[in-house]
Amino acid sequence: MMYNIISETAELYATAALMEPPPKVAQQITQWVRKMYLSHILYMLQKNGQNVKTLKAAGIVVNKPINIVETEPQAEFPFDTSGWRYEPVIKRFEQSPELRENISVHILPSHKPPSVGSWRKSANLLMIMQPVPAQQELSVSMVNRLMAQLHNTVEHELVHASQSFISDMIYRHNEPPIPPYAQTLQFGLPTKNVRSPHRDPEGHIRSPITNKRLKRPQQVHELRDIEFYPSLLDAFNRFKRYVILHSLTFQEEYPLNKAIKIYVGTNKVEKDFISSTFFKKLKRHNAPKWRKAVKEFINAVLSDVWFKENLV
Repeated sequence: MMYNIISETAELYATAALMEPPPKVAQQITQWVRKMYLSHILYMLQKNGQNVKTLKAAGIVVNKPINIVETEPQAEFPFDTSGWRYEPVIKRFEQSPELRENISVHILPSHKPPSVGSWRKSANLLMIMQPVPAQQELSVSMVNRLMAQLHNTVEHELVHASQSFISDMIYRHNEPPIPPYAQTLQFGLPTKNVRSPHRDPEGHIRSPITNKRLKRPQQVHELRDIEFYPSLLDAFNRFKRYVILHSLTFQEEYPLNKAIKIYVGTNKVEKDFISSTFFKKLKRHNAPKWRKAVKEFINAVLSDVWFKENLV
């Protein structure tokens, strides 16, 4: 059975190389998270009687010190989809209160789970669990690296938020209605021919009769269908940041096409060159999905403004 909104969304999405979150909400949340972590760095410096040259040298001005380990700050932000490439689909339902709900953001830096970010769909809750830097690590390069990590974490989790919000819209407004047993994630997944067979988007095996999750090991994180586009965005951001930092080396030693082939695993990894766990695991365990990821990654690089102006 064809679902009208799913079809329309898929058609709009077919040309996407990367799935990026709504730009306004991504900017607002990233700025707030950065401010909180920088305020904590200022707190650490002042607590130890140090000046703020580390922050000033990085061109950063913070007015208020905050101990985020103790306060665990929280804030709410509207899920503002204006300027997003999927806005035309959403505009059909812009009066829907579901798309006007806020995203709660909670910083929990003292927690040390396997990941540094998490999206909890049931509560519209985005958690940032990036550890705060140790005192001895404070430097300009550390601050810049932390800011980049926070940016990537926020974007990754907001892609999951986008998957949730659009899927929920599909459930509520599609004609004909989608039956409960078919209500799995519908948006932001790789094409059906490369998805993991016999597993739901979160990597669990489900009963073909009851649709309940079976007691089987969950799929490796990078192989889950729900993680395809968030992980692809992570891989792209990491590659771009590395190339920018080593742009002269790239121009002299690595043509862009060679760098891409090494990174995605088409060519053998060379000494001192970064590699991607995401591409490695896909290539080893799901070759069709790996080829899909490589194609999307190359399209993203070739369409990116910085790469066009500097290396393409």
